[in-house]
Amino acid sequence: MGFEGTLRAQPVDGLDLMVGATYLDSEVEESYVTPGLIGVPGDIKGSELPLTPKWQVVASADYSFPISNRLQAFVGASGLYHSSSLPAFRPGQYVLPSYTTLDLRAGIETDDGRYRLEAWGRNITNESYLTMIGHADTLFSLTGMPATYGLTFRTRFY
Repeated sequence: MGFEGTLRAQPVDGLDLMVGATYLDSEVEESYVTPGLIGVPGDIKGSELPLTPKWQVVASADYSFPISNRLQAFVGASGLYHSSSLPAFRPGQYVLPSYTTLDLRAGIETDDGRYRLEAWGRNITNESYLTMIGHADTLFSLTGMPATYGLTFRTRFY
């Protein structure tokens, strides 16, 4: 059970603002026996679904403006908030903590959209976060990407 919503606004020419949010209240409603994180079987009735955060919020702001009669410049930022979640049914003391990431971008593009050059940074605050905790022969965890930067050139063939 939950809800999801998105708001988008363009208050001035070239500015695009967006915010979206999802709330989920997940629960297994019937009895079902399955191994937990460390492999011991148990009934998961009443448990939250693994990897299902209660809240996830995204927001972005993009601004584009002409710099010549054939070129547009653009800048933008995006943020993500992901609340804590469980890595498995009956995870014991293990929880995937909440995290927030921030991405930035800037570049130039031809008016017809045929060529685009973009410099970008993802997770620029270098937020350290877990995406999974599991158990095989040993307990393990997977982390999200650290700060990453790049340059992208795109072209379209019409």
